[in-house]
Amino acid sequence: MRWTLDHVAGIVGGSVGATGVITSVSIDSRRPVDSETLFVAIKGEVHDGHDFVRDVLQRGVGAVLVERGAGSANEIVVEDTLVALSKLASARRNEVDIPAIGITGSSGKTSTKDLVSSVLGSDAHASPKSFNNEIGVPLTILGTPDTATYLVIEVGSRGRGHIEKLVDIIKPTIAVITTIGVAHSEFLKNEADVRNAKFELAIGTDGPLVLPAGDTELIAMAAGRDVLTFGSERSSPDGADYWATDLELDDLGRVGFRMVTPTGSLRVQLGVSGLHNAHNAAAAIAVGQLCDVDIPDIAERLQRAALSPWRMEVHRGRYTVVNDSYNANPESMASALETVAAMGGRPVAILGAMEELGDREVSDHLAIGDLARSLGFKIVTIGPDRGYRPDVTFESVEAAATGMREIIAADDTVLIKASRAAGLERLAASLIADLEEART
Repeated sequence: MRWTLDHVAGIVGGSVGATGVITSVSIDSRRPVDSETLFVAIKGEVHDGHDFVRDVLQRGVGAVLVERGAGSANEIVVEDTLVALSKLASARRNEVDIPAIGITGSSGKTSTKDLVSSVLGSDAHASPKSFNNEIGVPLTILGTPDTATYLVIEVGSRGRGHIEKLVDIIKPTIAVITTIGVAHSEFLKNEADVRNAKFELAIGTDGPLVLPAGDTELIAMAAGRDVLTFGSERSSPDGADYWATDLELDDLGRVGFRMVTPTGSLRVQLGVSGLHNAHNAAAAIAVGQLCDVDIPDIAERLQRAALSPWRMEVHRGRYTVVNDSYNANPESMASALETVAAMGGRPVAILGAMEELGDREVSDHLAIGDLARSLGFKIVTIGPDRGYRPDVTFESVEAAATGMREIIAADDTVLIKASRAAGLERLAASLIADLEEART
């Protein structure tokens, strides 16, 4: 991307006094800026980007996109900077004539995005981290290099209509729906509402749909469309177009499986941990074949694949820490517990709350607690118990960081998992630091 300031102003319906070019867009004043950076001041729930405009101007930013002007020649004033950001992303998407794979679902979006990106190769441009909302999706598209051959975009939803708006910007050529579950139950009343919300991605896609074989209702909604199904022996025991079977875990929880495809089968060994990632990898393999990637190349790239931070990261030392602290829902929690239980050593689960479960909050926490006990876990919780019925509880992450030193024994395998709000990555960092210190 290399746009003149006049061109940027024209896209968003504003004007600018300065001259220059823009090659990058940022909403984070903490990041480095230069004379070719456009800073977009977004009003967030906690911070208002307008409070940092003076700072970025003093540091030499090329221009600022704002709702409240202060008379600078480098400012472009618009009514709504979030709308303007979407306009910029739409303009960039129109410039970038490459296939776009949109990925949504109740769980597994980010991991599937990572695996699809690995399968498509180094020239695929994927959403950083979990950039999947009305801010993250435009930033992903605006960051697309001119050399990119594919866009791989994670698409989130907290209600009906959210994905529909993002699809207008993304213009996906392939749609992947990973799972339909109870995520966002506080915003969507039931599984049917979730299914309809996620299917907005399919409605906005002209090309093939890659759908979970175990969800017959979702597949029925796609009647008449070009559909490939995927799954694993765990998620779709009756098979799929792309089906992972004969699952095996190594001592780091990395899953290997036989992948059955329409053109034959092959053995795949993932470089990432988690039984659920066989399901996610099946979707990635389907996308790879749709994009004409050779099966041997797909298998080799999956073996080298890596996931985004805090997702089934395995750190081994005197004991083993499995840092899966980024997020949690009942499906991903169950898979993580089953994976860790199979890795050997005494299993210990440090669990925080699963959020956005609505009226299923108590029953789902009780079910996960029961599953953990049946698998032999010692259960530790942080904060008020939502129904896990733990063996040990701590009031805070800080208390747990100290107290767990008395609980963890040599050769334990410790899972750390909760919804994002719990902040358990801080506890994971503390326990991992203890491991590193023990090595020195």
